[in-house]
Amino acid sequence: MNLRKLEKGDCQLILNWMKDEREFYIITGGTLGTYPITADALYDQYVKQEDTLLTFIAEDPEHTPVGHFALRIKGNGNDRLCYVVVDKDKRGQGLGESMVKAACRYAFDERKAEKVTLAVFQINEPALNCYKKIGFDTDGPNSIFDFMGGKEACYEMALYRRPNETT
Repeated sequence: MNLRKLEKGDCQLILNWMKDEREFYIITGGTLGTYPITADALYDQYVKQEDTLLTFIAEDPEHTPVGHFALRIKGNGNDRLCYVVVDKDKRGQGLGESMVKAACRYAFDERKAEKVTLAVFQINEPALNCYKKIGFDTDGPNSIFDFMGGKEACYEMALYRRPNETT
């Protein structure tokens, strides 16, 4: 899995990978604006946060974009994985797991993070299972969020750097 920095033209791809409004809010938690959002508005949201947010595109070996994620720089040796999405036509092939592992390697090896955290809605079972498979554990209290007219549980999870071990 190759990682590269997000470019403005990637934002329409990212939006196309989200099936609908529900998925947009599952992935973003509403922190990138309201649905529907344009590619330009998404890019503008990322640019506003560029001092604390690193945005990436994951590519397959042929350099075809297959996914996206961001790392929020929290300080104190902590990075936060967010906005994780895989091309909707390529899900179920292990690309999400490969991408999250690559994101964690980047955080641990390049950024020297000691911990990578994330938040995942309980209703996002594929992502929750992926994170658990990689080794993320619940970390702290879970929260209940207003979600599209209802309430949804959100898990806080963390993966800690393991000495002399790669993710």
